[in-house]
Amino acid sequence: MRTAVRLLPAVLLSAAARLWYLGGPAVQFNADEATTGLMVREIGHGRHFVFYAGQQYGGSLEQYLQAAAYLLVPMPQTAWTLRLPLVALSVVTCVLVFLLAERVLGSPARATVAAVLFAVSPWFSVLGSVTSLGFYAAGQTLCAAVLYGALRVSDGRGAGGWLLGTGLCAGLAVWTSLTSLYVLVPAAVWLLPLLGRNPRRWGATVAGVVVGALPLLGWLIRHRTVPIPPEPAEASTGPERLGNLVEPVLREYVGVTYAHGERGLWLPVQVGVVAVLAGAYVLAVARRSGLRDFWLLRVGRRRPGDLLLAVPPVVALLYVVSDSTWYTGTPRYLLVTYPLLAVGLAALLPLRGRAGRVATALIVVTSAVLSFGFFREQAQGPATDNRDAVLRQVTDSLVAAGQTRVWAGYWTAMPLQYLAGDRLVVGVFGGVTRFPAAQAEVAGASGAVYLGSDHDGTGERIRAALTARGLTFRCTRVGFLTVYDRLSVPAGPADLGL
Repeated sequence: MRTAVRLLPAVLLSAAARLWYLGGPAVQFNADEATTGLMVREIGHGRHFVFYAGQQYGGSLEQYLQAAAYLLVPMPQTAWTLRLPLVALSVVTCVLVFLLAERVLGSPARATVAAVLFAVSPWFSVLGSVTSLGFYAAGQTLCAAVLYGALRVSDGRGAGGWLLGTGLCAGLAVWTSLTSLYVLVPAAVWLLPLLGRNPRRWGATVAGVVVGALPLLGWLIRHRTVPIPPEPAEASTGPERLGNLVEPVLREYVGVTYAHGERGLWLPVQVGVVAVLAGAYVLAVARRSGLRDFWLLRVGRRRPGDLLLAVPPVVALLYVVSDSTWYTGTPRYLLVTYPLLAVGLAALLPLRGRAGRVATALIVVTSAVLSFGFFREQAQGPATDNRDAVLRQVTDSLVAAGQTRVWAGYWTAMPLQYLAGDRLVVGVFGGVTRFPAAQAEVAGASGAVYLGSDHDGTGERIRAALTARGLTFRCTRVGFLTVYDRLSVPAGPADLGL
């Protein structure tokens, strides 16, 4: 009962912060999110996905949860309702943060602080956990569950059940998100000495992992290729990626600055905060003699906190090794580790005495203000409400004219297809093909029209391509979009060099 009372404020804050963001003008609904919405509709019609549509990594667990939510709770399929299951996942993660912190720190008060910190900050943890990008939110929840389950195995009571559950979450995590390896590697090191030579414990663990990773294993058996990201959009070296992690990604991760390392606190303060946190981590590692036992697979002096302290070096190593971590606009590759950040911060805050409690409250409030400050700044950018109104207007005019097969750039095509439903079939040029059946249907239509956008420059690209090939055409402006139709000669994107 006491646990429920302590948890309730954090759980309500977690849900409220995310719903507030989703209901405000800051939220953006981009093509990647629209893709997940389209996947959910396809799943509802009986089609199955192992990975995020159009790629061979990033498991589709989130989309099945979203499809299940629509099945269990009849509601209109909109961008807002699409994200509600992610809010629920964030609430579950918040509960796991409390339980994890209580076990690691041995203090219900600090566990409450950790859960509250996770509920309201940093800004990317709030935003990233409810943005339907395919697998980020589910990966975060599963990683927190693996850590908590691994620590519960140490109790000895009901170890078989905890091993089965932890293995299941680990298998699901491997399928869902490769970044879960940040946590799964240390968790495996923690569990190995507990498994020992006990066949029952090994059986429970392996059974859980196999069941959780079954979609991935089935795909491997069928295709016999490792499902990893393709060549990245931008080349980088290991030293460059390490440098990017140190600066600016860590500042973004902690939440003292915003996207692309811009704005936020005064820069010297930002650097100071990151330096203090890094120093606190180094000091904690230096003081923990149990870490040696942890890495040597000995149970002797290790403590629950050692499992969490083992994660950062694994993160750094895998971050540098992976050529996919070139992006520095947001700390998206670190999202799964935010539960650990909340626990670590709660361990550092002074809770003793009135002054300590006041200082803790000020730090929590400051972290929340920084988060909501980002949302306020983002609200001043281009809103997708206006974009969607134009897309609906274009849909109505195309359907009225009987032009239901459309070519568009990726960032226009996916939102257009999501909003238009089955009224249009939209193919993609100059971007990733997510849905081959739709692509083939548009390619087979002789009267497909082109739709260009001022936002990504595709409008001018289409005009230049048509003109360069001497084709005549009609163009019609609708807001920031241009419809190109009545081509003198039917031409596909390949014919036009698009």
